Amino acid sequence: MKHLLAFIILISTSVVGNASQNINTEADGYVTFYAATSGVTRVSVAGDRIRRIVNQDTQFEMVNDDETGDVFFRYIGENLTVETGYIITEQGITISFQMTPREGVPSQTVILTVKGGPEVSEESRFEVSGGSGDSHASSLTAFVRKIILEKIGSRTPPSPNSRTAAIVMGASGMVGKVYSVKTTSPSPYLRPQTFYKDGVLAVWMQPLAQRSAGRAWVIVVEKR
Repeated sequence: MKHLLAFIILISTSVVGNASQNINTEADGYVTFYAATSGVTRVSVAGDRIRRIVNQDTQFEMVNDDETGDVFFRYIGENLTVETGYIITEQGITISFQMTPREGVPSQTVILTVKGGPEVSEESRFEVSGGSGDSHASSLTAFVRKIILEKIGSRTPPSPNSRTAAIVMGASGMVGKVYSVKTTSPSPYLRPQTFYKDGVLAVWMQPLAQRSAGRAWVIVVEKR
């Protein structure tokens, strides 16, 4: 249960007292940044939305926020190993990145500005950083945590695999659908973007270490 709860990123706490890394780059460019090991690291592309993160072995768990297009990373590893991968945005921009976990730093916000890319106003930048966005993220986090505690716990995902929700749980303005998903070949690589569609607010995926029998729990939170 402790490990299940560890995946619920407390996004609201990352906004208060966090540090910011503002990085300029180009389309098909390369960036380096560091990530907190004891807090949450938020990665945002100014004026755009992150559609997908492509990497292989990772010591971070990720949450994609459909409301802002940002990605939140939480460190769950043991060795401070540099990681590399690609960020792909909704406007088709690809950015290669190197992310270094670092101890003793507060929660991080990494803002990538693409040269020649879409502009972002100071007003919209502030809205993404906090305010109503923080409240929204906090509500989503609490709702997903509640589903894990009350509906999943230490249960093993049932078989056979089905895209029909095994559990449905409602909240104010939201509904959480819990799926048992096949994770073995030839099933496509499991990633949050697979489950995003109109009306989806957030996707939670069971950590690799928690999966068993080639199946995993997936929670999809939709607008009611």
